[in-house]
Amino acid sequence: MNSKHVVTIAGFAEEVGRDISSRHRSGFDEGRESAYEAGRVAGRQGAIHALTAARFGPETADHVVEATRSMSYEPEPIVGIGNAGRIGICVLTCSTAEELLARVREVKEEEAKRDRELRTLFSG
Repeated sequence: MNSKHVVTIAGFAEEVGRDISSRHRSGFDEGRESAYEAGRVAGRQGAIHALTAARFGPETADHVVEATRSMSYEPEPIVGIGNAGRIGICVLTCSTAEELLARVREVKEEEAKRDRELRTLFSG
């Protein structure tokens, strides 16, 4: 047998150990980022719910959070305000729960329209 192909148990363990450690660290980092983002989204939803409940009651707050659950909350680079800010402004400026829910639907439709436009722009 060629000496280049001889693998010692210690050498194998060291090599595999480095690989496992690297994969573990990568998985840990991905999990931490995922948990952090989930916490940020939950915090925004909690803030929207509390603000809406204080103004329009818990039932309306539940409807608003449910309607906005699939929305992105990241601020837009150009405008600088995200959907959470838009919803907060709606809560503060709308007079009735019905008006608020209608405005939330408009914000959601505006987001979907921006997404379509961006997909078209970047897909060629």
